[in-house]
Amino acid sequence: MTLSQLERARCVAQAAPREAPAVTLHYLNAYLENLDASPALREARALDALWRTCGIRIDPAAQIVGNITHAEACFFHFGSGTRLDTQRLERYILQEGLDAEAAEALRARASQVGRHAYQDVGSPRFDQDLPGFFTPQERRSIASSAATSTWFGGHMVPDYPSILSLGLDGYAQRIEAARRKASPEREEYYQALSTVLAALQELILRHAAVCRGLAAQATEPELAGNMRRAAEALEAVAHRPPQSFREAVQLVILIHLATDCDSFGRFDAYLDPYFHRDWERGVLSREEALGILESAVIKVETFEAIQNMTLGGVFPDGSPCYTPLTELVLEAVRSMGFKGPNLCLRIHPSMPSRYWELVCRSLATGQGLPALYSDTVVIPMLQREGIPLEDARDYCLAGCSQIIVGGKSQFVNDIGMMNFAKILELTLYNGKDPSQDGAQVGPATGEDFPSFEAFLAAFYRQVDYFAVLHASINNKDIRLRGAREGYVLRSLFTQGCIESGRGIFQGGAAYNHVQMECIGITNAADSLYAVRQAVFTEKKVSLAQLRQALAQDFAGYDSLRAYLRQRVPKFGNGSGEVDALRREITAYIYRAIRSHPGAMGGHYIPGEVIFVAHEWNGALTGATPDGRGARAVLADSAGSSQGMDRLGPTALMRSVLAIPLDGLVTSVVLNLKFHRDFFLRNLDKAAALLAGFFQAGGQQLQVNVTDDALLRDAMDHPQEHPNLIVRVGGYSDYFVRLNRRLQEEILARSHSVV
Repeated sequence: MTLSQLERARCVAQAAPREAPAVTLHYLNAYLENLDASPALREARALDALWRTCGIRIDPAAQIVGNITHAEACFFHFGSGTRLDTQRLERYILQEGLDAEAAEALRARASQVGRHAYQDVGSPRFDQDLPGFFTPQERRSIASSAATSTWFGGHMVPDYPSILSLGLDGYAQRIEAARRKASPEREEYYQALSTVLAALQELILRHAAVCRGLAAQATEPELAGNMRRAAEALEAVAHRPPQSFREAVQLVILIHLATDCDSFGRFDAYLDPYFHRDWERGVLSREEALGILESAVIKVETFEAIQNMTLGGVFPDGSPCYTPLTELVLEAVRSMGFKGPNLCLRIHPSMPSRYWELVCRSLATGQGLPALYSDTVVIPMLQREGIPLEDARDYCLAGCSQIIVGGKSQFVNDIGMMNFAKILELTLYNGKDPSQDGAQVGPATGEDFPSFEAFLAAFYRQVDYFAVLHASINNKDIRLRGAREGYVLRSLFTQGCIESGRGIFQGGAAYNHVQMECIGITNAADSLYAVRQAVFTEKKVSLAQLRQALAQDFAGYDSLRAYLRQRVPKFGNGSGEVDALRREITAYIYRAIRSHPGAMGGHYIPGEVIFVAHEWNGALTGATPDGRGARAVLADSAGSSQGMDRLGPTALMRSVLAIPLDGLVTSVVLNLKFHRDFFLRNLDKAAALLAGFFQAGGQQLQVNVTDDALLRDAMDHPQEHPNLIVRVGGYSDYFVRLNRRLQEEILARSHSVV
């Protein structure tokens, strides 16, 4: 058994629930002791206190290490800033046996966090802390889901190429050089950067000390030697740039752990020089490199959340980035068999043809990896935003499928959200929301319309209204984060922030926009087409009668629902008229969103990366004219609604190719689903189908290779299928961890036949 196989077996065995560690207050105490400091310095000192005391867990078989353990009552998370976990606080009170007076004093002291840190502005207590922060119109929009926020701090990628080339001591020198030129009011900011950098270096050295201890305790020579090599790598990269492939991977994993990021950026591109040098010198074998990568994949699994990793494409100079390392990463992920990392393979005309077989064999495992992205589409798209060609070529994916320029951009990916199926519903009800007892959520745009064009114009008025609210809601959220949180380690490793003396939420990054998600455009397009055909063309039903059927969730209107569901054409079947309408409304929506400036510069960016938002947005949306029932999930991607693509994958792809890509700086996600046995028998045809989509101008594609009978059995007997993986909405996850609605939604997707 290899070291990575041994580590994997132990990782799986340790995944079972175990006793929670004792609750500690290191971050909280340091945070509260520094309330008079700037948010960046307060956060840096709190992280320093945590990292100097947290537990460190290392498996002696791990070739790449990095795992801290703690149960802090207060902690920093990139999505929500500094958080107070009141349940953990109560556990601490019980754990320490505090009497009533001491317990109340601790609660009162801890409550100061809420007055100084960012907190989810959508939470019920928020209006008590900052009354009037949102206008009544904004509050109603948030409650309806028409225009809202995810209250999420966004995905980012640290500047790994600079981290690897400069080393951490090089960053200390960069901070000092910028500090000498800065005005006195920026002193605390640079002090915060220095503090958190020193704390990070200490965290790395603490990992090295643990490895030294394990090496001394090990009874097996192989494990002892492995821990000594790990300690040497850690002691080296705590200060200087890495000199070997193992050191480079080790530094990347620990930076990723410390920054609380969820995206590695261009993993093969920035690690290839270290791999290539060791390979050429003969000091790294293929087996050794694979073992290092497999150990890194195991670390990613322990991080739990979605962890994006980009491969392939072209280097900034335009040369192809399809190297032996690229193939080894694909092999390592496949051999470990976990849900992640969330591999994203950039497709470029220079990609060797054999990669299509590698891709399909990886997809055939059922992991849903890699997802595929077109350089031919994305690079010019970024250039149209004014991003220079070299940086555009260096793009990567973050989170699920969001496009960013790693280490240089702050696009606050995924913070905003608009539900266009809901906006269509509000159009039908004259701006009133049935789910809020008929509250006037949108503008009154009328109930009776002389033509479909008039009805469509009313929909556009609603879109314009909610685009304004959406920008206002999220700009307020972003400004509050910038005023209350430091995001100091992410700022340290984002180009522009050291030089400008401003953090990532003060516009310090080189490129700034606000990227949001558009949910339910397909449902809105199908519904609008249904209104056109059923009400205005064939006159099967009046708009008032349709509205009544929708209000009753089609109860007593079975024949009408069957007609809307089965007889009215749907997006995803290559229907020229439906596709044209989808294209028209999408172009209008994108323009409306892009017309609003972001809080840090730039503007709002639309995208159709659905994640799992189609489930919770659907739960807030009543029945729609496409025949969808009230509270049912919305379309899972930019493709068809579940089961509505009836003419196979080529027709679905033709429809998706009609979606306009002008004005995007992020992804339009398309899900395909194949039956596993069929896919395995037709790998060559599947490869030709996927390649053809990108040759025709497709931007993004992800594939589920599943067995519906197996999925149904997993729903009934989850304990028997803990490792069954499916592609959800931009990422892969273990099927039994999904809620029932999402499980049923995945089953409802059409199988593609090539």
